Amino acid sequence: MIKVEIWAEAKRLFYVEKEKKKGIARRLGIHVQTVRKLLKKEKYAGYKREKKEESILSPFYSHIQKWVEEEKKITAKRIYNLLCEDYGYNGSYPTVANYVRSLKEEKKGKMVFLNLEPAMGKEAQSDWTNVEAIVAGNRIKLNLFACKLSYSGKTFARCFYQQRQECLFQGQREAFECFKGVPRLVIYDNLKPAVKEILKGRDRIEQEVFASFHGHYCFKPEFARPSTPTDKGDIENEIKYIKNNFFRPIPSFQSLEELNFNLLKNCEQDARKRKKGQEIIELRYQKEKSRLIQLPLFPFECCKTIFTKVDKFAQVWFESNRYSVPTEYAFRKVVLKAYERELFIFSLDKCIARHKRCLSTHRRIIEPAHYLNLLSRKPHAVDSALALRRWKIPSVFYCYKKELEKRKNISEAQKQYALILCLTKQYPLDEVALAVKKSMEAHIYGLEYVEQILLQKINRKEEENPQADLSRYPRLQNIIVENADLKIYAPLCSL
Repeated sequence: MIKVEIWAEAKRLFYVEKEKKKGIARRLGIHVQTVRKLLKKEKYAGYKREKKEESILSPFYSHIQKWVEEEKKITAKRIYNLLCEDYGYNGSYPTVANYVRSLKEEKKGKMVFLNLEPAMGKEAQSDWTNVEAIVAGNRIKLNLFACKLSYSGKTFARCFYQQRQECLFQGQREAFECFKGVPRLVIYDNLKPAVKEILKGRDRIEQEVFASFHGHYCFKPEFARPSTPTDKGDIENEIKYIKNNFFRPIPSFQSLEELNFNLLKNCEQDARKRKKGQEIIELRYQKEKSRLIQLPLFPFECCKTIFTKVDKFAQVWFESNRYSVPTEYAFRKVVLKAYERELFIFSLDKCIARHKRCLSTHRRIIEPAHYLNLLSRKPHAVDSALALRRWKIPSVFYCYKKELEKRKNISEAQKQYALILCLTKQYPLDEVALAVKKSMEAHIYGLEYVEQILLQKINRKEEENPQADLSRYPRLQNIIVENADLKIYAPLCSL
């Protein structure tokens, strides 16, 4: 394409400098025929592409237009497959994709927007996104929850391992606590933990637990229209900012708690530096804070509650995993409460088991102490019980078991060993291991000897009479109690 500068220079050289066309061609580095064409033009018209010949897709335009009009979500790939299978189209896929894209853009048109600024304390927006970070040396994918007050621009952000309902509640609750109040309206995407069914317009059938959550904090939820990110553009832009300024390059932390601490600290620092409009975000927030709804006296319990029954293995099923409970609660009905990182199991009002929540599937999360009572009645299962095989105990226990088996018959040795393990319910594991070691050093083997060593240690502790620490009581330090003179009682002895 010949630029306008070359056209202007060619005209100047020919009409002003009176230079020949061949000389102009040599000076400008173009063909002499091009010089002749340029001199014929009174105005610079630029380059015009010649009209294309009829496309190979032209006979199918009517079909494509009909499909795009009737099916809003139909893809270019699906249209290409239909044309090839039913209409004998033998062209390329990019030709179809480009035409479908132009139809959708033409149908959508260019949208015009209004600048919005909600009243103080009226609105907030919340959303999720995926990020990557290095936690404890492992590069993992995390779920970032963010909430932003629309008036002031104050932002809260926190990472979770999952996007479950209890994580949504935990993130939103911590956001309200960070803001020290609750906005009257919170805009969400159509996420499953909150929305059971999407109806016409902005109407939704909410999840019952989500309705309890926003009822507890007295705010009104509003849901964005499907495939319309502009309905919550503030939080969409804020999430991009957080990803670009905190998660690039990929950060490294020792734990998720450390990551979240630094992420929130970064949000607080940004609020003191960044502006919204002509005013610092933190200053706008200080004005808005008094307009927020007051937090309730008690926070919402951010957990998933289910009613279930303990099976014959003294385990409870939850999310394709098994969690153990004490064997005396087998076949009973229990209540399971699953929080973001922990899981509690209750029988009536008593917490009978507590486990770290497993993020994998088809696993058994077993606490060995839950099976010790059953093991004392079934000592023959000592070698094969799954609970014991996964129990990380000091090696001295295994050595002691071998010595027991040498001195007693197998059945009696297993029974003695099982009862010794049961002592860990009454005494710390380290103390039992030390008692077992002392028993081995004395070449005395048996439950009664290990138990006697533990009792002797407790008795020695009770007999000790440590001197009171008076450093916290300076007045008592000045009090001196003299020893009594017993001679003054001698006259009484003669009575």
